[in-house]
Amino acid sequence: MAKSSTGKNSPDAETLFQQAAHLHGQGKLAEAEVVYEKLLKTHPKHVNGLHMRGALFHQMGRVQDSVASIEQAAELDPDDPALMN
Repeated sequence: MAKSSTGKNSPDAETLFQQAAHLHGQGKLAEAEVVYEKLLKTHPKHVNGLHMRGALFHQMGRVQDSVASIEQAAELDPDDPALMN
């Protein structure tokens, strides 16, 4: 399940995250970005969404956006070693 800052999982957040991750995995980067943004608009502290949006931005060559998104995720969950990569 996706982590949020509250430690609770929202079915709506999880559904959006899974949709975005699926599109991302298929290489549909622009479509995935739209869904990540929708997720983060309603769940701005969704750690996995922030992290994966950062990975997406990196793939798109948007380095500054990538760093900012991953840093935001790391601030919310500083104990997650995956966010330090």
